[in-house]
Formats: sequence, structure tokens, C-alpha cells
Amino acid sequence: MPGKARWHAALEAVEALVTQTADGIGAYQDDRSAEWIEGYAAEEYKHREKQLKKIAEQLTEILILW
Repeated sequence: MPGKARWHAALEAVEALVTQTADGIGAYQDDRSAEWIEGYAAEEYKHREKQLKKIAEQLTEILILW
């Protein structure tokens, strides 16, 4: 049955998964060659990582206010 505790737990799980994904993208980039890091793909990955970190931050703010 839905309720505040259940929704809070779901949001915590989502925040953790988004953060883990952003961290994984960062680690992936760190493992690439210097040539790759200066290319277009690196820019796209960095953009995605920033987007995910922003989403995780917003989820954290929601959890604090909950």
C-alpha cells in the first residue's frame, strides 16, 4: 500500500542509482585515453554526467523536504 515511507524509500533508491550511474560515467571517462578525453564523445559523456549529478542533487533536496 502506498504511503510516505514507501515513497521516501523509492526516492532514496532512485537517488542512489542515479548517483551510482553518474559515478560510473566519471570512472569510465577516467579510464579513457588522453586522445579520447579531448574528443566529442568525452564532451557528451561529461554532459550526461553533469545532468545525472543535477538530478541526484534535486532528488536529495526532495528527500530533505519530505
